[in-house]
Amino acid sequence: MPLIIFGDNGRWDTIKKALGRVVVDTLGKVRGDIHITIILDDGGVGYGKLEKGISDGLNSILKDRSRFTNQFPTIEERSDSFALNHPKGGGIIEVRLLTVPESLETQVAKKCIEVKCPNNYKILEKGPRYAVDFLAMEYYGGDKEKLIRETSALLKDEAWVSDVVDLVN
Repeated sequence: MPLIIFGDNGRWDTIKKALGRVVVDTLGKVRGDIHITIILDDGGVGYGKLEKGISDGLNSILKDRSRFTNQFPTIEERSDSFALNHPKGGGIIEVRLLTVPESLETQVAKKCIEVKCPNNYKILEKGPRYAVDFLAMEYYGGDKEKLIRETSALLKDEAWVSDVVDLVN
């Protein structure tokens, strides 16, 4: 069973809550394997630091006596994921990290500028959120959702988008 959790770097608590809930409610209770992909904005932090944050969060969840009272599950760090196993058996939970270079807002803004106003990268100087707001007002009647939907189709050839699509398919 696949599950995708998307969040930016400012929402670690939300990601940990969602991840904790899935782990506690399913690990050792569901026969099939569960594959969780967490997609985070890189934000210039780097993959290793984001991966360490996920590892620390998973270890914290697995060692929480209020969630697991008798036997603690184990975590196996693999080359590109973490595998969580319950002592009682059942399916594993595999957690994998994918990153968006910089941020989703930056990728959308850059691509929209490239297509709509290629000589105006100065818009990005005030930050990606400002750029998305400005571009939405300028070209999409203020509709940020429409801007993101139309621009995201243009990102399909980006390596990070291909990684997400490959995992979903």
